[in-house]
Amino acid sequence: MLYGLQEQGSQGVWPEGSESEAGRRKQSGVERGSYIEPEKGYRMIRNPSHPRARQNGYVLEHIPVAEKILGRSLTAEEEVHHINRDRADNRPENLKVYASHLEHWMDEHYTDVANARDAANYSKNTKDSGHL
Repeated sequence: MLYGLQEQGSQGVWPEGSESEAGRRKQSGVERGSYIEPEKGYRMIRNPSHPRARQNGYVLEHIPVAEKILGRSLTAEEEVHHINRDRADNRPENLKVYASHLEHWMDEHYTDVANARDAANYSKNTKDSGHL
């Protein structure tokens, strides 16, 4: 099941004009500080009490944002997707929650994989029939 967070909206998470770190911290209930994870580009926020916090006390910001919008914790299987593919853009309208990694992958990649498979099969069939 897919939850389109942009459809549910929430002025309580990202009110207009609160793009600053202090605004995000206040709205997310985090202690202090945020940073962008250098390797993958996700925004991390300090919230050591969150169940998905890492050993250093930081959690991926999109997780508590999605949870606040949904009004519940994410299940262990659920996965949050950034619609515009900007991993630091955690506005509610840019997030989707998928029920599983498989559902997320299928929605994002199945069409591309199927098209590549069909193109390869067409090329092979054309070559085999001598119509190149």
